[in-house]
Amino acid sequence: MRCRMFRSAVIKLVKQVIDASVRHGKWTGMCGTMAGDPLTAPLLVGLGLHEWNMSASSLSKVKKVIVHVNRSECTVLAERVLTMDTADEVRQALEVFHQQIEAGV
Repeated sequence: MRCRMFRSAVIKLVKQVIDASVRHGKWTGMCGTMAGDPLTAPLLVGLGLHEWNMSASSLSKVKKVIVHVNRSECTVLAERVLTMDTADEVRQALEVFHQQIEAGV
């Protein structure tokens, strides 16, 4: 079974929620699998997520990714991902971005 968090509709919905919260002067937080996945961390930064909530076992992995990313590059990634139609395209784009991060660390 393919992971639902890579579905483009889910990502577009997350972006809509973040944008709506910003329009109303609020922040958006996320908890769960997507928030605690190092692969999705740059995407969530690029989408403008304000706060993550995750298990303690995920914290160091996600933090390692977040401290090594450039916000503007994450925004470009997010804009690109928002145009994708399939979960496979999204996963591939995130994996390539993650590999670039690891190569630069």
